[in-house]
Amino acid sequence: MGLGKTMQALAVAHHLDCTRSGFHGLVVAPVSILENWRRETHRATQLQTHVLHGNDRDTQMATWVQQGGLAFTSYQTLRRLNFSSLPKIDLVIIDEAHKVKNPEALQT
Repeated sequence: MGLGKTMQALAVAHHLDCTRSGFHGLVVAPVSILENWRRETHRATQLQTHVLHGNDRDTQMATWVQQGGLAFTSYQTLRRLNFSSLPKIDLVIIDEAHKVKNPEALQT
């Protein structure tokens, strides 16, 4: 905690957005910190943000696919999203990655 990992990841996302057309980045994190990711992204970058969680997740997913930017979702919601309409994801950031280290778990 406090080492600047979030800012480093956002710097990479910002760089990719500036150098690639149609940048699509995805942050997968526990639901409790999705809002923190969105807030920090707005504070540090000018990236479009999309929260793919809750009742509006499918609408936000369609907007993200069309507009690009950085999307945030939880481990649980990730399994429910349909990525078939997205040609590529340029960057995936996995926050709290230790939560997916058990290959036998559905979350992994």
